Amino acid sequence: MATIHYFDDTGEAYDASQCDDKIKDGDVLVGLDDQVVGFLFQAWPVAVTEGHGHFHTLKEDAGNLRSDDVVSGRPLVNYQESADAALNEYHRLEREGWTKPDVRPFTVAVYLQDRSYGGPEEGGWYYPSGEPADEYCDLTRGFKDGDEARAYAKHLNDTMGKTWNEGRRPTSSILSDGAYTAMARRGNPAAWPEVRPHYE
Repeated sequence: MATIHYFDDTGEAYDASQCDDKIKDGDVLVGLDDQVVGFLFQAWPVAVTEGHGHFHTLKEDAGNLRSDDVVSGRPLVNYQESADAALNEYHRLEREGWTKPDVRPFTVAVYLQDRSYGGPEEGGWYYPSGEPADEYCDLTRGFKDGDEARAYAKHLNDTMGKTWNEGRRPTSSILSDGAYTAMARRGNPAAWPEVRPHYE
């Protein structure tokens, strides 16, 4: 899935696409002041909108890419998903206004927390892990402020935690099938840890 990057204008977007490692091939680029949306085609930002600003232009219908593009003569067919994502973002901006979306870096979600088997060393060892609980996804919220996020997580645990875990064994038990807990974390809800720990 293409990541969308927002910039004040296409000049800033073009420059960033050449030196920012966070921008990957196929990602969507938005120049807000120019009202231009495009995607990174290998090393070239190309516009899917009628205006193109500092981006290169497509000579094809962005909604129906064929074999090649005049910028480089290289195949475009594998970039249809990126072109579609850029077009969808353009239509959203046209409806809702050309501003950056509301950024909420903290999320609170209910996780099923458990202990995962790490390996046989010293008779076997375990590490804490968790994954978002789909059955409680309606309680997920985004927050700009970390303190507000942690307060909401505490509220959920204080008011609902016992109900969630009624009849469940604690995670310290070998018979446990996990326990539900609300957690405030950065980014979107996701399983953790991202990298499996190693025995040392």
